Amino acid sequence: MVAASPAALSELFRTVDLFGVFANAVLGGIIARTLRLDPIGFAILALLSGLGGGLIRDTLLQHGTPIALTDYGYVLTALGGGAVAFLLRIEGRTWAARSPSSMLWRWAAGRAPARRRRSRSGSAGCPPSCSARSPPWAAASCGTW
Repeated sequence: MVAASPAALSELFRTVDLFGVFANAVLGGIIARTLRLDPIGFAILALLSGLGGGLIRDTLLQHGTPIALTDYGYVLTALGGGAVAFLLRIEGRTWAARSPSSMLWRWAAGRAPARRRRSRSGSAGCPPSCSARSPPWAAASCGTW
């Protein structure tokens, strides 16, 4: 087994963190679109949703200044996510089936699209207890909502 260098692990964690900032900024932009906000509203919601969780995490861990306040890459990534949501119309049934949050629900429930199968309830990839009449949180975890 090859041991990873601390610099490589640090860069990996930064990349994963920036991906999370981007995804949350896009989700903030989607909310801004549903509220019919202007570009400034998109930027503000993208910054709040993209950086908010990391700022709270770093503050609670008390390991110095939050990284989002010292590294401009985080702010630029959040603004980029807001710009993507502003320029692309991310909505509708097609996007909902392929959105990062939908994929996360399916992964967490063990219902990845590659493992789809028919159950007795007729819903693809769901246990028999999950049906179209399930509450929204249960249907979302089954990928049928």
